[in-house]
Amino acid sequence: MSAIEYSNIDKNANSELGKVTLRQGIKFKNYQNKIAKNVEKKNLLFEGFQGLQGNLSMNDEHATSSALEKTRSLINQTDASVTNQVKELRELQNKFGTLLEQYNGANTSFIDSTKNYLKVAFDKKDKATNVYVNSVANDVKDSYLGCYKDTENRAMNGVASLSGQYVTYDQCKESAIDGAFKYFGLQDFRKENQSGWCAVSDDLDATKQYGDASNCVQGSNGNMYGGKLSNAVYELDKVGIPGIIGKVGYVDDDSKLSEYPSSMFTMDNTTNIPNIINNNSCTKKVETIDSLQWDKYIKTGVPMSQNTVCGIEKATQDESINRDALRMQLASIADEIVNKITYLESLNANLNNQMGIDKTILHENLEKYKTYSKEYNQYKSVDATNINGILTDSDIVVLQENYSYLFWSVLAIAIVVVTINTIKK
Repeated sequence: MSAIEYSNIDKNANSELGKVTLRQGIKFKNYQNKIAKNVEKKNLLFEGFQGLQGNLSMNDEHATSSALEKTRSLINQTDASVTNQVKELRELQNKFGTLLEQYNGANTSFIDSTKNYLKVAFDKKDKATNVYVNSVANDVKDSYLGCYKDTENRAMNGVASLSGQYVTYDQCKESAIDGAFKYFGLQDFRKENQSGWCAVSDDLDATKQYGDASNCVQGSNGNMYGGKLSNAVYELDKVGIPGIIGKVGYVDDDSKLSEYPSSMFTMDNTTNIPNIINNNSCTKKVETIDSLQWDKYIKTGVPMSQNTVCGIEKATQDESINRDALRMQLASIADEIVNKITYLESLNANLNNQMGIDKTILHENLEKYKTYSKEYNQYKSVDATNINGILTDSDIVVLQENYSYLFWSVLAIAIVVVTINTIKK
């Protein structure tokens, strides 16, 4: 008999004991309804878990099995390739690490060379220049040797630009310098224009072969001139190298000279100074020198080119070349690493696609699990306050209340039976 039926009996009963008994029955009914609802909620929770499990593992079992077989086949096919790729990738990564250490060392050397150059740059900054040989010899000094006889068979038979011509002392000296002759002489003095017949020679013995003469005279400018068939002979303190005239070169910080090819400069017709076409790291300024100065420079033996660097770039060139070579190796290995990682990622993507793993579905399922978990955790604590906070398991609650319900039901029936028998009597 249900609790509702006992509530109907309560309407017809007059006994206070019967009313109390029936009220206990109704109270139990309320507890029972509350527990039933909680049990129902618990069942729904488990159904939700089971339904989710079904969606993940049992939906379209045949299709899933087929997909797994394809995945396994794909894994077997790519396993060896992946293993080799990973091995090669590790080797490349190790090589990259070794080269990176070498690069860091080269970079440190580059920085040290730069610092060392800058420490002495102030002292060296004026040494680096371009030079242009525009004279055989500069600041040539001469000394008078004496007056010597001459004949038609000339004692001084060198050939210079002005030899055999009547010129001034300075002109004859310059002709001897330009012709790279050690000696020059003037004879047959012409007082009116302070000139004489110019002769040049490199052979002092030949110059003196006819002996001393006594007919040399001093001009108004203080220079000596020979008379008829006599030479007033002078000796130059240095002799240049005519073949160097017109050469252009670069003198570096260490005073070493490298020659420019003709393609790297053009002559300025106004200044008669070459315009240099060199690397931007090199100076453009030009100094004029004589052939003797050019000859004194230590030659590098390497001609200048558009790629020739100067100054700090030259000082750090070796370190820079080494560093750049290592950088190129690093870049090459990095490209190989990227290619292998990209290939491995493509294999991974293929496997993921074959397995049918959908990030969106996984996220949605995760949210469902979170919701179910929250509700389940709420359910585990909801009965703590039910039935005076004593019982926590719904099965125990149902069992106990059913025993209580039977007890009160038997008691109520007994009272009704006793009352009916009393009335009959």
